[in-house]
Amino acid sequence: MHNDPTANRRTSLSLLLGALVLGALTPACVIRGSDFDNDPFMDAGEGGDEADDAASGEEVPEEDEDMSEPEAPEDEPPALVELPMAGGSGGELYVDPCAEGQALVGFGGYLDSRGWHGVMAAGCAELTLVQAEDGSYSVEVGEPIAMPLHGTNGSEPWISACPAGEVVVGFAGRSGALLDQLELACAPFIVVVTEAGVEVGTGEPHFLLAVGGEGGEAFEPLLCEPGRVGMVSRMRAGESIDALGISCGSLAVELD
Repeated sequence: MHNDPTANRRTSLSLLLGALVLGALTPACVIRGSDFDNDPFMDAGEGGDEADDAASGEEVPEEDEDMSEPEAPEDEPPALVELPMAGGSGGELYVDPCAEGQALVGFGGYLDSRGWHGVMAAGCAELTLVQAEDGSYSVEVGEPIAMPLHGTNGSEPWISACPAGEVVVGFAGRSGALLDQLELACAPFIVVVTEAGVEVGTGEPHFLLAVGGEGGEAFEPLLCEPGRVGMVSRMRAGESIDALGISCGSLAVELD
């Protein structure tokens, strides 16, 4: 029977994410071995491949209809702030936004045998504001949902994910022409009740274990502004992961 390595990679990463949900993995670790037989969690798509568009059935707007987005007031902060990308300029750019009400909670993939990152996917999770019986509030972070895989060269699976109740707010690492090493930064939520309502912010960021090799040069930590969290993964990839960046957005959580 023909063995599809791409399908194996999808299955392996799905199982790793599934293990994360069950609490079987530490917050950041490298798992060796990739022989898995089933996929109880979910499929992550191949890098660069998009599902066929379904017919929407929506009417085509008239040519003179103004479909432009309304401009935000000058004093209103931008919806998303792009952090600089770390790595080279090769490969294609892939932008994977989390769905509305979600944030980045980790990344997973496969290291190339020479140490750099060869295959990678982001993971998002839904954020929900929950009120306890004593009237206090907290932000509940849902189960991780795998975004599409990018890159093709990789054999050693890994996953780096924020502890329960935290989200990605930046990263550090090493890079040259490719992304050699990734060290995610996570932060907890801080919920304060004021006369004006419930305010949700972020606490002090902390870094997880570094994943990858010692090639390239170390780059300065790239962090979201306080109160913003990672909501979009931006990767450049060909056969390997050339560069990584994230976009930070303001928190918008709904009361459960």
